[in-house]
Amino acid sequence: MQIDSLLKYANPTKPFVNAVKNLYSHKLSKSLTSLDGKICYTNTVGKRYYPGITRTIKKKYFADFKYPTRRTRVKASSSISTGTRVHRQIHHIYSCLKKKTCDCKTKTNLKRLHACTKAVQEFLLDMEIVPDSTEYPIVSPTLKLATSLDMIGTRWPNTQNARSVIISLKTGYSAGYDANSSGQKLSKPLETYESTSQHHNQLQAIVEYEILANDYGIEFDDYYIVYLKQTKDAAYNVEVLKSSTLFRIEKERIYKGLG
Repeated sequence: MQIDSLLKYANPTKPFVNAVKNLYSHKLSKSLTSLDGKICYTNTVGKRYYPGITRTIKKKYFADFKYPTRRTRVKASSSISTGTRVHRQIHHIYSCLKKKTCDCKTKTNLKRLHACTKAVQEFLLDMEIVPDSTEYPIVSPTLKLATSLDMIGTRWPNTQNARSVIISLKTGYSAGYDANSSGQKLSKPLETYESTSQHHNQLQAIVEYEILANDYGIEFDDYYIVYLKQTKDAAYNVEVLKSSTLFRIEKERIYKGLG
């Protein structure tokens, strides 16, 4: 049952969790060849397909966004290719090898890891995070949308300070996260906020966090957006989602706005 890995992080005093456990007692699947593909789940009724959240968020909040002429991202095609490769390698290292069963369509050569993959490994060591699952699919019956979490795990496990964490991995940046400040604004009701790559990534993270909180009854302690630099040496920047203005002020409105 897919929900089992998440129940580890649930508050058992919340009765909603038991209802969700029954609701999600079906198979969830997602191909790693498509990072924003539809997620299929099978229950007693049959197969249903929910679209990914990324395109829906873009259509709702920044449909007309155009990158400024000067940008610190690499070419889009290169970024997508890198992102797919890095996510696949991370999934293989922290899920397939852990479970001793591999569901990767393209095999990972551990002797030829991408620099961004090595940066993720360095981040996990620096932050003392032990991954529990990668590319974890979740669905929202409320929003009729689906997504997959890049990584969930525990920081400082087996201590009294242990914290549950969600990690989102972003590739294609040459210098940390890219503000792309050019005067563009997000769509209503977020029109007072600039439409930037940083805010776009926060929107995705907020929706993922709120799906877990509202549809699963599970609230994680921390959510980290990790920007992986496109350099020869492993390098990364970390953004704490809960410190962002969008999360602190707008998270409920952002989630409900997709309904």
